[in-house]
Amino acid sequence: MSIQCLYNKLYGPHKHEEQPDKYFWNVYLEENKNYDISISTDWEKEDAADIIPQFYRDDSKIIEDYSIEELKEDFSDMKNVKMECTYVHPLNHSIGPSKCDIVETHNTYFVSPMKFIVRGFVDNKGFMYCDCFNPMSICIVEQKYDKKKNKFSVHMKYYFRVNFVKSVRFFQNKIRTEAINETTKTYKESFDPVTEKYLEKFQPQFKRPIPVLKKKLTKSAKLMMKMEDMETEHEEQVATLKKSYEQQISKLSQELESVKEVNSQLSTRLYMAIGLFLLLLFIFKAFS
Repeated sequence: MSIQCLYNKLYGPHKHEEQPDKYFWNVYLEENKNYDISISTDWEKEDAADIIPQFYRDDSKIIEDYSIEELKEDFSDMKNVKMECTYVHPLNHSIGPSKCDIVETHNTYFVSPMKFIVRGFVDNKGFMYCDCFNPMSICIVEQKYDKKKNKFSVHMKYYFRVNFVKSVRFFQNKIRTEAINETTKTYKESFDPVTEKYLEKFQPQFKRPIPVLKKKLTKSAKLMMKMEDMETEHEEQVATLKKSYEQQISKLSQELESVKEVNSQLSTRLYMAIGLFLLLLFIFKAFS
């Protein structure tokens, strides 16, 4: 499995193999009992050549088919593309609403021919405290070469957190725990096995004679090592992305503190008003 194939099949422009009128995420969300699913993407609005590197658009080639100069030009700027999934998710709680509206956004950043990052952001609507927090995730996808086995492999790492934008007082830990448990369960029991089974259909990725393929893999490994220079060039861009992410979290935290301060001021004024009212009531009764 190549990194280009994984991108195109899961997060990119390629439609589902068995349902060619839908993307992978349409089918995956439907299989998990979600409905009223709508997906919008940047590549449907703009020219894919402007927002997706050529290396990722063509998954019929391997890295050796490109020169260093072509790859450097292709990744001279870190391009990114957005996919937005809107759907209704059923809720199975004994009390409360039976469904909630979800807008799930995936922003893919193309770091290099060996790595891309998918940043996920979920906006919930339709249940208590839904406007107080947002589940956020980062998926790092890397292609690595195993010299002993003489083959490439793709590795995916997921990071998840719950970002609170409003105070929920005593319920914050409960919301965080349930969100993390639910997300972990979903990835282990649903997303991982479904994607693994789906991607198995595309092995082997390259339609070339096996002896030639093995020879090219060995030569490609050397080229991959040369690409480390490109990885270094993009470290600053990755750091900028991380800094932007941290700034957003900091901004949201500041907004939360502002809300807390306003609530505190309102509470103080309320107590003063109640105290003044009781004092006036006491004076009124004393002279009546």
